[in-house]
Amino acid sequence: MPDSGFAAAFAHVDWAGELAAQLSTGELLRDGRNQLYRLELGGEVLAVKRFGGESLAKNQVDRKRGSKARRSFENAVHLVQHHVGTPAPVAWFENWDGARLTNSYLVTTFAEGMTDLRLELVRLFREGGICSEYMALLETVAEALARMHASGLMHRDLGNQNILLRRIDEALYDQVQFIDLNRARIKHSLNPSEQGKDAARLYFPSDLRRIFHEMLFAPEAVPEAFQKAEAASRKQFDLHTRTRNIRHPIRNRKPGNHDPATRYPNEQDMWIWDDRSEQAISLLTGKDKHRYYSRSSQLRTIQSAVKAFAPAWKQYRQLKKTFFAEPVDMQQRVGIAISGRTGDAEYEGPLLEQLGKPPVLIRFYHHETTEDWQALIARVKELKSDGFSVAIALVQDRTAVSNPARWAAFCETVLGALHDQVDFAEIGHAINRVKWGIWDIREYAAMLEPLKSIRQQYPSLSLTGPAVIDFEYQHLVAALDATPKGFAFDALSHHLYVDRRGAPENRQGPYDTVDKAALARAAARGSRSCRDRLIITEVNWPLKGAGVYSPVGSPYDSPGMRHKDPSVDEETYARYMIRYLLMTLCSGMAERVYWWKLGARGFGLVDIDGRNEWLPRPAFHVMKTFLKLTAGQCFQSRQEPEPGVHLYAFDAFTIAYAEHAGAGIELPFQPTKTVDAAGFELAASHQKIELGPAPCYFYH
Repeated sequence: MPDSGFAAAFAHVDWAGELAAQLSTGELLRDGRNQLYRLELGGEVLAVKRFGGESLAKNQVDRKRGSKARRSFENAVHLVQHHVGTPAPVAWFENWDGARLTNSYLVTTFAEGMTDLRLELVRLFREGGICSEYMALLETVAEALARMHASGLMHRDLGNQNILLRRIDEALYDQVQFIDLNRARIKHSLNPSEQGKDAARLYFPSDLRRIFHEMLFAPEAVPEAFQKAEAASRKQFDLHTRTRNIRHPIRNRKPGNHDPATRYPNEQDMWIWDDRSEQAISLLTGKDKHRYYSRSSQLRTIQSAVKAFAPAWKQYRQLKKTFFAEPVDMQQRVGIAISGRTGDAEYEGPLLEQLGKPPVLIRFYHHETTEDWQALIARVKELKSDGFSVAIALVQDRTAVSNPARWAAFCETVLGALHDQVDFAEIGHAINRVKWGIWDIREYAAMLEPLKSIRQQYPSLSLTGPAVIDFEYQHLVAALDATPKGFAFDALSHHLYVDRRGAPENRQGPYDTVDKAALARAAARGSRSCRDRLIITEVNWPLKGAGVYSPVGSPYDSPGMRHKDPSVDEETYARYMIRYLLMTLCSGMAERVYWWKLGARGFGLVDIDGRNEWLPRPAFHVMKTFLKLTAGQCFQSRQEPEPGVHLYAFDAFTIAYAEHAGAGIELPFQPTKTVDAAGFELAASHQKIELGPAPCYFYH
C-alpha cells in the first residue's frame, strides 16, 4: 500500500513508475543502511534517499508520526518556508505491507558542487588553510544555524557532515543547507538550553568551538544556559560514540574510512596560521591542552628547574650588583623586525632609512613555500649589501616537528644560503607555547639535531635560542638542559614581554623587566648549552581597537567587554617602548633588543590599513628620535630621585620620565635644551621640571 506526498511543481511526474526504473541505473553516491542516489527525473537533477528497514516496534511508531522520509520532507518544507537552507523537498514515498514499512524514499533537488562542514574543515587542516579562511567558514555556518534555530526547528542530529555548503573561494562560502532532517522537531521557539543541546554534536577543536558559539549569538554574549546544556549534551554524545562498538558490534566490523582526505588530523597535529595577527593560534582551551601534555616532559621540566635553581640564583644575585653600573655604547643596540616579503620592501626600505638603518630581523616560516624562502634569501642579501646588519629566525610549525626531514631541509636551504650574511640565526619560536607545534621538550631537542652538522659545515655561523616566550623560565632551563650533546647556543635569544600587564616598570611578583632579563642571563650563565649573552628578539604592546589584527584579539573579535585586556593606546605604546629599551639595554642585561615589528596593523610602529597604506604611528616617530639622539652616545648612569622617577644619564643629555604624571623634581644640572619624545624642542629649560610618562631629553 503506497503512500506519498510531493511538491506541487512536480505533480505531473509519474513518480511511482519512474522512480523504480531510475534507481537501478542512477548514480549511487552513498551505500549502507541508507542509500543516496543522484538521478534525473522530470527534467531535474534530483537526490533520492532510500531509508533502510526498521524494527517492528519502530514501524509502529512511524505509523503514527510518519516515516523518516515523510518527516524529513515536512521538516524541509518548514525550513524552506522560513528561508533556511536545505535541499528543496520534492516528494516522499513509503510502502507499507500491513504493519511493516518495506521502504521509504525522500526526493529533493540536487545541488552540484556542494561540500560539507566536515570535509571543509579537514581540507583546511590538510592543506594548511589560514585563519581567515576558518573564520569565514565558521561564521557562515553559525549565521545559518542561528536562522534555523530562530525558525523553531531543532535538528537533533547536527553533525558536521549534515551541514552542506558551497565554497566560492578560499574565504567565502554560501548556500548552507541542513540535511538528514528525519529526527528534527519543530517547536514554537527554541530556548538557549535547547540550542545548546542541538549544537553539541558539532565537532571543532575546543577553542574554535568557543569561537563558533560566540558567533552564534554575536553581538550578544553566549547565554550561560546554552553553555551548560551544550557541555552536558556533548559529554553524553561522546560517551555514546565511545560505546558504539558495544551497541552495534556487527555494523562496526565493517572497514572504516581511512582516507586522510576525509579524516581530521590528531588534535596535537592541528596547526593554523593567523595571517592577520601574524602568529599561530590556539586551537584548544587550557583543559584540553592538558590532556595532551607529556607527563614525562613535564617531569623533566620540573627536574631541570630544580637543578638550575641554585646556580642560577647565585648568578642572578651577582648580576643584580651590576645593574646600570657600567657604561653602555648604544650603537646598534636596537633592532627592528621586518617582514622582508615581496611587496613590503618598497615601504620598509625608506622607513628603515629614516630610522638610521638599524639592525633588522627577518623570520623564515617553515609553513611557507620554497619560493617564499628563496625570495626572503634574496632580500636578506640585498639588505646586507645595502649596509644593514641582518639577523634571521627559523620558525617552526607542527609539520616541522612531526617531519624532521622537512625541517632539516628547511634549515639547510636557508642557512646554507645565508650563513655568511647574517649576524645570527634564531632556531625555533616560542617553544613553550603548544600553538607553535611543540608539545614535548624532546621535540625541540630533536629540531636542534640537524644544526650540529650545519654548524660544523659553517663554523662562523652564530646560532641563538631557545626563544622561549614570557617569564616562564622553567621552560627556558629545560630547553637548555635538553640540547643535544655537543651543541651550544652562541647567545640566549628570548621573547621577553612584560607579562602583558602594563608598564615595563611593573613587577610580576618581585621581578620587574630588568630582573627578568637578569634571570634569563643567569640561566644562560649556569648552562653548558649557552654563552652568557642575552638578545631579546620579540617584544611589543598590543594596540587597542585593532580587533583580530591584535595578538590578543585574534582570531575573532569576541563580543562584550574584554577582561584584563593588556592593549594600550598608541601614545602609551610609544612611551612604554622607550622605557623598556632603557631598562633592558642600559642595565647591561640585554645585548640587543629587536622590536616586533616595523609594519603591522595590530602592534607595529607603522599601521598598515585596509588599502595597504603604511601610516607611521607615534611610536615610529618616538623610535626615530631615540635612535637618532642615542647614536654615538654612551649610557653612563641611572638615578631615581623619587619612587617612580627615572633619570638615565648619557654623554650629552639625560633621558627623564616619571611613571605617573605630575612628578616635580629638580635636575642635577641646568639643561641647555629640552627635546620631547617625538623630537620636538620644547620651551626654555629650567632646572626644576615636571615629568610625565613620556621620556624627554634634557641636554647638559
